[in-house]
Amino acid sequence: MLALLRWLIGFGFAACVLTFAVLNRDSVTLTYTPIHDPLEIPIYALGLGLLAIGYLFGALTIWVSDSKLRRERRKQKREIKQLHKELDTHHNPQPHSKIFKDAELEKLLPALPDKTKA
Repeated sequence: MLALLRWLIGFGFAACVLTFAVLNRDSVTLTYTPIHDPLEIPIYALGLGLLAIGYLFGALTIWVSDSKLRRERRKQKREIKQLHKELDTHHNPQPHSKIFKDAELEKLLPALPDKTKA
């Protein structure tokens, strides 16, 4: 349902932009500094250009304002990985033979009596 709503809003916006572009094909003189020559551009190009600049400015503003949240998420992901590793080592301990070499293990274990001589 949300996807359909998104498509309908997008289609409506595209129809408005297309209508604006078709109805405003006249040229306008744009003077942005007294040093440069005036620029003749169609009104729809000016409007769509300003719309694009506004979109990019808004996207950049949101991206910068969410940087703290993204940093916190990366930190949490690293902590979760570390906790999973610790949990795995506690639930799946390595056998002693992998921790100690066989010679070291023999030194640690007491000598057992040989019961095969009876």
